[in-house]
Amino acid sequence: MKQNNTKSKTSKRSFCILMAITSILLFLLCNLCSFFWPIRRFSPSERRNLAQKPKLGLEAVLDTTYAKAYEQYLSDQYPARDVWVYLDSWKNKLLGVDYSNGIYRAKQGYCIKAFHLPKEVDTQKQNTMVAFLSRYSHIKSYVMIVPTAASVLADALPKGAPQDDERAWLESWLFRSGMRNLSCTTLVDCTDVLKVAAKNNQVYYKTDHHWTSYGAMVAFGELARAMKLPFVEEDFVKKTVHTQFQGTLMSSSGFYSSTKDSIDLYLYQKPQSILLTNPAKKSTQTTIYSAIGLEGNDPYEVFLGGNDAFVSIRTSSPSGRKLLLLKDSYANAMVGFLTPYFSQIDIIDPRYYHSNLDLQMEVGQYTDLLILYNLQSFATDASLSLVLGREEDT
Repeated sequence: MKQNNTKSKTSKRSFCILMAITSILLFLLCNLCSFFWPIRRFSPSERRNLAQKPKLGLEAVLDTTYAKAYEQYLSDQYPARDVWVYLDSWKNKLLGVDYSNGIYRAKQGYCIKAFHLPKEVDTQKQNTMVAFLSRYSHIKSYVMIVPTAASVLADALPKGAPQDDERAWLESWLFRSGMRNLSCTTLVDCTDVLKVAAKNNQVYYKTDHHWTSYGAMVAFGELARAMKLPFVEEDFVKKTVHTQFQGTLMSSSGFYSSTKDSIDLYLYQKPQSILLTNPAKKSTQTTIYSAIGLEGNDPYEVFLGGNDAFVSIRTSSPSGRKLLLLKDSYANAMVGFLTPYFSQIDIIDPRYYHSNLDLQMEVGQYTDLLILYNLQSFATDASLSLVLGREEDT
């Protein structure tokens, strides 16, 4: 009996040693492969640019930015990363895990990114936004911060899922900034209309963080009332241009499924002419929609062809109104509803814009200004404050 126990202990010890050696060898092999594995700049499955090897510098080392950047680089460039993410998704599915990489596996096939309060209040963004809007108080300004699916579709989240209150955070942010006291600025809240619409319609894609074209149209109704635009929903006709859309939330979380969404365009039925100019791409076209974007890695790029620093649109609208739109990618799906009512729409994405905005304001002679972001990116993105702030203040 004692001999059997000794054999059993020896067998367990041998198994543990074998597992430890195997794990170490796999770890060393993967790290060795990383030296020879080709560096990728873009991940088709995640539809995002991957982190590149950061430059080594004394200042970056001292303030820990180099360490953080290098850690992200190692994570993004890990050998066969897509395969490991896929295998991890199957493991999570077998174990019943419904949360991965900040994303919940929700009801009805939805993947929903959780909203958690930022660790710090971005007072610089508050100050620069208020200063900018005050500086151009002669322009009619509108701010629309769009709630995410985590707020509008809260009932679809797993039971008891930790989730911070988006609306409460935004109300606090606006109050602290003093933006509600600006007589030149109208704050447009589309939360309630999206919640009502979501009861019978799809206002967010199931595997992507963007809203659908229908969701954008519902929110535009609120914006049109604030802007006093003669918007009539029946003037726009839906056209489905894609039926196999699977977005970044599915690939980023690893919650792979057969769920596929349709991408719809709502086309204005009255005669109008459009000329879109993209200086960076040195291109002009007579439509705001991109067939190339639709056929690429991210079909959502059918709207405007994706995100660029600056795009200018001229239309046949007789209104004479000129709009400057400061935005993230959520706004791309709404531009088609704006073109019938503005003679000129200049679009700036602060994440890529490095020119002097005050000079652009002077050249553009705008009558209207719209800042449109989804709440997730508005809460975390620092580029807006950099663009709105004057050079002498930065």
